[in-house]
Amino acid sequence: MVKRLGALSALVLFMLAFSFMGYAQEVPFGADYYVTAEVDNPQPYVGERMLYTIRFYDAISPPSRVDLPDFATFWRGESTATTRAEIIHGRQYLVKEQSIVLFPTRAGIQVIEPTIIDILETSLRSGAQLQTESISINVRPLPENAPTGFSGLVGQFDVSFSLEPTTLQVGEAAIFSVSLLGAGNLAQASPAAPALPQDVWRVIERPASDIQRNGPLQSRQYSWMLIPLQAGEHVLPAPTVVYFEPQTESYRIVPGEPQRIVVRAADDGTVVLSAEAVNVEAAAEGAAFTPALKPINSVQFGGGDSGGGGWWLWVLPPMIAGGAFIWRYQQRKDAQRKQQQAAWYAARKALAQAKKKRAYHYVRQAIYRYIEIKAQGRKPLTREELVNIVCEHSDNRLAQALNTCLQQADMGDFSPKTLNKKTPPQSLIEQTRKTLQALEQTWHD
Repeated sequence: MVKRLGALSALVLFMLAFSFMGYAQEVPFGADYYVTAEVDNPQPYVGERMLYTIRFYDAISPPSRVDLPDFATFWRGESTATTRAEIIHGRQYLVKEQSIVLFPTRAGIQVIEPTIIDILETSLRSGAQLQTESISINVRPLPENAPTGFSGLVGQFDVSFSLEPTTLQVGEAAIFSVSLLGAGNLAQASPAAPALPQDVWRVIERPASDIQRNGPLQSRQYSWMLIPLQAGEHVLPAPTVVYFEPQTESYRIVPGEPQRIVVRAADDGTVVLSAEAVNVEAAAEGAAFTPALKPINSVQFGGGDSGGGGWWLWVLPPMIAGGAFIWRYQQRKDAQRKQQQAAWYAARKALAQAKKKRAYHYVRQAIYRYIEIKAQGRKPLTREELVNIVCEHSDNRLAQALNTCLQQADMGDFSPKTLNKKTPPQSLIEQTRKTLQALEQTWHD
């Protein structure tokens, strides 16, 4: 059942129009190269999508290196890059443009530090350094009068709901899904879980689908397993999705329809959860992890009888080679152990900071810094990349558990202060610590 937004088409036209808008050329006359930076929205709301664009004008194609700012108080989304030729002041320039989607996570004046481009020295030219101006963003807080059910979604969306099956047995799972199509912070926030009586239903959140992109629009599906604990005919209350719409500066409530569901009693009267329900619930709680294999403690060499003249002359070369091999092996193990300790130390340090201030920010920092060190400098830029890295080196369930920690941290940052109590920082810090500790035990190269 697709619900409101007819204005979504107008949003698409606006975004497309903006992408083709002209902009004032600022390249000084006679410059060999030049760099500019700008944002499309200098006064966004917390969680509102904005675009940071840098343009490098190059007339002589020197080798260069780009150092982007860290966007400390922004969530960084997808990045796109284009290159085109352009005539400016009668001279041809190669214009390299990079646009980065950002979502501010904190209200107030937030400064995007300069982008720095190093022009590398060659045998024909000396090196140089360019940098953009810093940009101050006046991030507006979300209004405090958030309706019940608001979980941090900001943007403009079409919403649809689905529930299947509608006839099942006690202990079996019906899948309730919410599909969102539009432009907004789908990677950082999600709809609130269905509010159902706990003595009648068990609600288990499933991992959200990957974000699908179609031009300026994105789509994502969120789903929950609804497991009935009592037989009978139940009427589920009408679901709602609540989001903040920056264009109208107001909260929007998109309602669904009440759903009728028939639950049969089990033949033996027991309640047995499905295997999928058990696995999903275990992943959400960071439980049931595969224990790590114990390393070999020592390498033993058997000795022989010392009798017999110059036998040692024959065994000395292989002993030296073997000793060198063992030494190199031990060096690699020591390096790996130090790297593991560095990752765990960085994570614990960030979580200790989280207990003092900016809990949600430091929880995210602990997770991303841990994965970056573990992956030997392979820095994840999005949550999808982080999940993929963890899946490569550990259990899929741990990847989803970390994703859940990040979702809760994002909801804490994006939601108004009155809603932050739904995810107490202390419990989130402890959940993150346990998940990273389990990942420490199961990580493999």
